[in-house]
Amino acid sequence: MKLKNLELSAEDRAKLLEIVEKGRDWRVRHRAQTLLYFGDRWRAKAIAAQQNLNLDTVYDRRKHWLAEGFASLADKHRRGAPSKLSEAYCGPRFQDTRLSCVMA
Repeated sequence: MKLKNLELSAEDRAKLLEIVEKGRDWRVRHRAQTLLYFGDRWRAKAIAAQQNLNLDTVYDRRKHWLAEGFASLADKHRRGAPSKLSEAYCGPRFQDTRLSCVMA
């Protein structure tokens, strides 16, 4: 499928580069890198191969960027059961150890 080139403004490119270099969440960094590749006129198949992604995932990231902008980089709320242990319970118990509270 031939798509129009994704044109990133200088400001958007700078923000995406900052996210890739300094972002805390690896998923957000990975999504930002996908968009930078599109901005550099890479083909979707090459991006999928480079990042070890499904081709549909690459197209979805582009589609969500065009619809939502930077909001598309963050994880969305997921359905399912809530965490069994609360932060109020976990915090004091594991504060002095290297163990973290495991959400079951």
